[in-house]
Amino acid sequence: MAEEPEEKVKPPDGGTDGPAGQRVIAPFHMGVMQAQEPGTPAGHPVAVAATVDFDLVPGLREVRDRIQSGEEFDTSTHWWTSHPPRFKSPLAILTLEMPQIDFRFDLGIEVDTYSPALMAAVQTKMIMLIDRKMEHRLRTRNPLKVADSSIAFEVDDVESLRRILLQRLDFGEQDRDEARVDEPAGDLSENAERAEFLKVISASGLPTIIVLVDPQLEVEKVRDLVSSEPNFDGQWTARKNDQGSLVRLDCALGEKPVGSWWIPDPPQELVRAAAAGDHVVVVLKKPIRIGSYMRATARLARKGIPIVAGKASKTMFELMG
Repeated sequence: MAEEPEEKVKPPDGGTDGPAGQRVIAPFHMGVMQAQEPGTPAGHPVAVAATVDFDLVPGLREVRDRIQSGEEFDTSTHWWTSHPPRFKSPLAILTLEMPQIDFRFDLGIEVDTYSPALMAAVQTKMIMLIDRKMEHRLRTRNPLKVADSSIAFEVDDVESLRRILLQRLDFGEQDRDEARVDEPAGDLSENAERAEFLKVISASGLPTIIVLVDPQLEVEKVRDLVSSEPNFDGQWTARKNDQGSLVRLDCALGEKPVGSWWIPDPPQELVRAAAAGDHVVVVLKKPIRIGSYMRATARLARKGIPIVAGKASKTMFELMG
């Protein structure tokens, strides 16, 4: 088993919305905690967990114990950013302050390393600090039971974090979405079929699957375009105005357009899946019963059109609530 990296203390050397030279502690690990209640969409994030060594932060363990004993403190939290010259990745820095007891803690997170967790932080606005000594419980128990040994708090202002993610996320060729979104004229539903969102299927370590339904879809006609297993590429475009939001998925085989679909007011479950990174979209002619991830993949491949949507979509990220 590989040794865990030593805890690093990183002075950010100044930044935006933060004091120059403030000492910052790096996490050992960042993870996304997902809801486990019945009826909650699979993969729905509820908080971001940061594992740190409480003994390296003067006063942090005492603060945790006092909060658990019922004491309440006025708490100030905010995100700011810094990009020290010696670091390849900028830092998203989370500051937690409790002026009543003269306590301050700055957590420095490498944006390029932990972008999925930081994207979840934009959405949930909830952070949980996990003591490194208690981290094993996350692997052996319901993560929500770790709350009795952690510190949880809400960070309402996430704009600094959102901005740095928009700058750094690897959107690849989908940067061209920006020009399309900013066009004042044009209708994203033009020359496209309206589709209904059915479900998002996810499993740890595997690409997320977004399932859409288009009653007008001619599955066999589309598949006849290729002589072997379909390998269609997809690209999302999104637009939001006072009347609501609309997303569009364009599918192509190489340079040849195959089909386009639009969805009005997409649910956040779809937006999160499309914004987060590599994923596959399957378009069906009619809804089917979808079970577990592994059982569903074979049925979806037979019944629908699998479209590899590739990298995270910048415009979908901007729709995240």
